[in-house]
Amino acid sequence: MAEAPDAEPYEYDPYADNPELRECVNALSARDAILEPGIAKTFEQFLDLGGKEKEGAHILAESYVGLPHVLNVMIEWLHVAGYRKREIQAMVEDHLKHLITQHFDPKKADLIFTEEGSVRVTVENGVATINYS
Repeated sequence: MAEAPDAEPYEYDPYADNPELRECVNALSARDAILEPGIAKTFEQFLDLGGKEKEGAHILAESYVGLPHVLNVMIEWLHVAGYRKREIQAMVEDHLKHLITQHFDPKKADLIFTEEGSVRVTVENGVATINYS
Protein backbone atom coordinates (compact mmCIF):
# COMPACT_ATOMS: atom_id res chain seq x y z
CA MET A 1 0.00 0.00 0.00
CA ALA A 2 1.45 3.39 -1.00
CA GLU A 3 1.82 6.12 1.59
CA ALA A 4 -0.13 9.31 1.00
CA PRO A 5 2.18 12.00 -0.41
CA ASP A 6 1.24 14.56 2.28
CA ALA A 7 1.66 12.19 5.22
CA GLU A 8 4.32 13.23 7.71
CA PRO A 9 6.40 10.51 9.36
CA TYR A 10 5.49 9.88 12.97
CA GLU A 11 8.24 10.79 15.38
CA TYR A 12 8.17 9.10 18.76
CA ASP A 13 8.67 11.52 21.65
CA PRO A 14 9.71 9.62 24.78
CA TYR A 15 8.98 12.73 26.88
CA ALA A 16 5.49 13.46 25.56
CA ASP A 17 3.79 12.14 28.70
CA ASN A 18 6.03 14.17 31.04
CA PRO A 19 5.87 17.91 30.27
CA GLU A 20 8.39 18.81 33.01
CA LEU A 21 10.93 16.38 31.60
CA ARG A 22 10.18 17.65 28.08
CA GLU A 23 10.88 21.19 29.32
CA CYS A 24 14.24 20.08 30.73
CA VAL A 25 15.13 18.35 27.47
CA ASN A 26 14.22 21.49 25.54
CA ALA A 27 16.47 23.57 27.82
CA LEU A 28 19.34 21.09 27.51
CA SER A 29 18.86 21.06 23.72
CA ALA A 30 19.11 24.83 23.31
CA ARG A 31 22.12 26.04 21.34
CA ASP A 32 25.17 26.27 23.65
CA ALA A 33 23.04 25.31 26.66
CA ILE A 34 26.15 23.98 28.43
CA LEU A 35 27.36 27.59 28.71
CA GLU A 36 24.23 28.84 30.48
CA PRO A 37 24.65 29.68 34.20
CA GLY A 38 21.68 27.59 35.40
CA ILE A 39 22.27 24.51 33.27
CA ALA A 40 23.58 22.39 36.17
CA LYS A 41 20.28 22.88 37.99
CA THR A 42 18.37 21.98 34.82
CA PHE A 43 20.51 18.86 34.38
CA GLU A 44 19.87 17.90 38.00
CA GLN A 45 16.13 18.38 37.50
CA PHE A 46 16.33 16.26 34.33
CA LEU A 47 17.87 13.45 36.37
CA ASP A 48 15.38 13.87 39.23
CA LEU A 49 12.51 13.53 36.75
CA GLY A 50 13.85 10.22 35.45
CA GLY A 51 16.21 11.30 32.70
CA LYS A 52 19.34 9.21 32.20
CA GLU A 53 22.74 10.79 32.90
CA LYS A 54 24.33 9.54 29.68
CA GLU A 55 21.37 10.75 27.62
CA GLY A 56 21.49 14.21 29.24
CA ALA A 57 25.21 14.48 28.58
CA HIS A 58 24.61 13.48 24.95
CA ILE A 59 21.89 16.13 24.56
CA LEU A 60 24.22 18.81 25.96
CA ALA A 61 27.08 17.70 23.72
CA GLU A 62 24.87 17.72 20.63
CA SER A 63 23.60 21.23 21.40
CA TYR A 64 27.09 22.69 21.80
CA VAL A 65 28.00 25.04 18.97
CA GLY A 66 30.65 27.21 20.63
CA LEU A 67 29.47 30.63 19.50
CA PRO A 68 31.50 32.49 22.16
CA HIS A 69 34.63 30.67 21.01
CA VAL A 70 33.87 31.52 17.37
CA LEU A 71 33.49 35.16 18.37
CA ASN A 72 36.86 35.09 20.13
CA VAL A 73 38.51 33.67 17.00
CA MET A 74 36.89 36.36 14.85
CA ILE A 75 38.10 39.06 17.24
CA GLU A 76 41.62 37.63 17.07
CA TRP A 77 41.45 37.64 13.24
CA LEU A 78 40.38 41.29 13.27
CA HIS A 79 43.31 42.07 15.56
CA VAL A 80 45.71 40.25 13.22
CA ALA A 81 44.17 42.15 10.29
CA GLY A 82 45.26 45.40 11.93
CA TYR A 83 42.20 46.55 13.86
CA ARG A 84 42.84 48.03 17.28
CA LYS A 85 41.04 46.74 20.37
CA ARG A 86 38.87 49.87 20.63
CA GLU A 87 37.80 49.57 16.97
CA ILE A 88 36.82 45.93 17.46
CA GLN A 89 34.94 46.76 20.65
CA ALA A 90 33.07 49.58 18.89
CA MET A 91 32.10 47.23 16.03
CA VAL A 92 30.78 44.62 18.45
CA GLU A 93 28.88 47.22 20.51
CA ASP A 94 27.33 48.81 17.42
CA HIS A 95 26.26 45.43 16.11
CA LEU A 96 24.76 44.45 19.48
CA LYS A 97 22.87 47.76 19.63
CA HIS A 98 21.55 47.10 16.12
CA LEU A 99 20.42 43.56 17.01
CA ILE A 100 18.76 44.68 20.23
CA THR A 101 16.97 47.53 18.50
CA GLN A 102 15.90 45.25 15.64
CA HIS A 103 14.58 42.40 17.81
CA PHE A 104 13.46 44.22 20.96
CA ASP A 105 9.76 43.77 21.73
CA PRO A 106 8.75 46.69 23.97
CA LYS A 107 5.36 45.18 24.80
CA LYS A 108 6.92 41.94 25.97
CA ALA A 109 9.57 43.80 27.97
CA ASP A 110 6.94 46.05 29.56
CA LEU A 111 4.95 42.98 30.52
CA ILE A 112 8.00 41.39 32.15
CA PHE A 113 9.01 44.54 33.99
CA THR A 114 5.52 45.48 35.16
CA GLU A 115 4.92 41.92 36.40
CA GLU A 116 8.07 42.31 38.51
CA GLY A 117 6.89 45.69 39.80
CA SER A 118 9.59 47.70 38.04
CA VAL A 119 9.28 50.79 35.89
CA ARG A 120 8.92 50.83 32.11
CA VAL A 121 12.16 50.87 30.11
CA THR A 122 12.71 51.94 26.51
CA VAL A 123 15.23 50.19 24.30
CA GLU A 124 16.90 53.49 23.41
CA ASN A 125 17.61 54.26 27.07
CA GLY A 126 18.72 50.71 27.81
CA VAL A 127 21.07 50.43 24.84
CA ALA A 128 22.45 53.96 25.19
CA THR A 129 23.60 53.37 28.76
CA ILE A 130 25.33 50.04 28.26
CA ASN A 131 29.12 50.14 28.42
CA TYR A 132 30.73 46.83 27.45
CA SER A 133 34.31 47.70 28.43
